Amino acid sequence: MFFRDDGLSDLIGFEYSKWHSDDAVNDFIHHLDVIAANNASDKVVAIIMDGENAWEHYPENGHRFLSQLYQRLSTHLNVELTTFFSVSGRWNTYKAVKPISRG
Repeated sequence: MFFRDDGLSDLIGFEYSKWHSDDAVNDFIHHLDVIAANNASDKVVAIIMDGENAWEHYPENGHRFLSQLYQRLSTHLNVELTTFFSVSGRWNTYKAVKPISRG
């Protein structure tokens, strides 16, 4: 089971459109570096956007931001771009999830 990183997802969805793309990408990478420094090496950081269409609020519909972000992520030493399917195949054992309350 994967959980969404609300903070990073919301930054992309609601905040970074107001920032210069260089600053937004640098901030995003900084957040990932902090997560990597404080967690196990097999940590999955799921960036899952809500149903909104954030890109209409970005200059150039987010093209510059996304291009810079993917370029930086693809060359980052501590980041691996992947899919949920690929990641889920890495673990042979699964733990039962206790019931989670709503809210």
